[in-house]
Amino acid sequence: MIIQQQQQQLLLLLLLLLLLLLLLLLLLLLLLLLLLLLLLLLLLLLLLLLLLLLLLLLILRLLLLLLLLLLLLLLLLLLLLLLLLLLLLLLLLLLLLLLLLLLLLLQLLLLLLLLLLLLLLLLLLLLLLLLLLLLLLLLLLLLLLLLLLLLLLLLLLLLLLLLLLLLLLLLLLLLLLLLLLLLLLLLLLLQPLQLLLLLLLLLLLLLLLLLLLLLLLLLLLLLLLLLLLLLLLLLLLLLLLLLLLLLLLLLLLLLLLLQLLPLLLLLLLLLLLLLLLLLLLLLLLLLLLILIIIIITLATCVIMLAFNPFGLAAGSGSVSGSSGTASSGNLAVRNRIGQDPNLMLLFSILQLTH
Repeated sequence: MIIQQQQQQLLLLLLLLLLLLLLLLLLLLLLLLLLLLLLLLLLLLLLLLLLLLLLLLLILRLLLLLLLLLLLLLLLLLLLLLLLLLLLLLLLLLLLLLLLLLLLLLQLLLLLLLLLLLLLLLLLLLLLLLLLLLLLLLLLLLLLLLLLLLLLLLLLLLLLLLLLLLLLLLLLLLLLLLLLLLLLLLLLLLQPLQLLLLLLLLLLLLLLLLLLLLLLLLLLLLLLLLLLLLLLLLLLLLLLLLLLLLLLLLLLLLLLLLQLLPLLLLLLLLLLLLLLLLLLLLLLLLLLLILIIIIITLATCVIMLAFNPFGLAAGSGSVSGSSGTASSGNLAVRNRIGQDPNLMLLFSILQLTH
């Protein structure tokens, strides 16, 4: 009977070790996903910097550009520091796991107590580092007030441009309605052959309007699909968390039956590791979403300012009502585009795609 009990305990230990190995494999996979997301974040940050440079070269002066570049560099340094801190936490937890494995082999309780004390000291040090980071963030907030003011000005400009676009769309609709009324009047006055031609023109105009509506609907559908994908990713992450919690509950029940405290500590540390990795994944996904939205908005701003459809004068920001001032503003923009090869390339691409 004693030999059978020992064999059962050995089998249970082997099962627990296999579960630990599976959890370690999951941790490695999550680390690989984190690395891929970090690479995507770096690429998006590079695109964001390029768009900001284009936008600032089109609107602001060199001194303001230098200030904004310094602020962006400080923000990037803060993000890198936070990522390094999280990676250090993960490495420390891995070291603790290894040491607990050694404790399982050696059964040294004193070393376990020492490790717990070291863990408390490390947590205190991390708290101090977080306090220092908070102080740095307060200093950066004072510096970012200027950037916020500039962003508010840019938002006001974007709102004005959107209002002008809406007014232009309303004017185009009114012009189309007037043209339709004129064509209907001509239909009442003209001969049958010309009536057919005018009917064909009306059909073509209606087809163009339907195509524009279809394009708008497709854009709305794409935005909805992106939101649905993000919601599905969040649901999958929540399901993974629930599955991990269920596995941990089962393992805790087994540990209570076997009364293996060191394995319980190991599982708790693995749970902390998994939670940290999942938090990192969620943060990186949120950063990716925010960066994609910012890049899309900045790209639209750059294209609108480079194309300059409203006759804005370069550097003045005022819209004149007469046709002469609008044409002079367009000539100034074309001269400025011709002096810069990058803007010339962008303008040629816009002409091809428009």
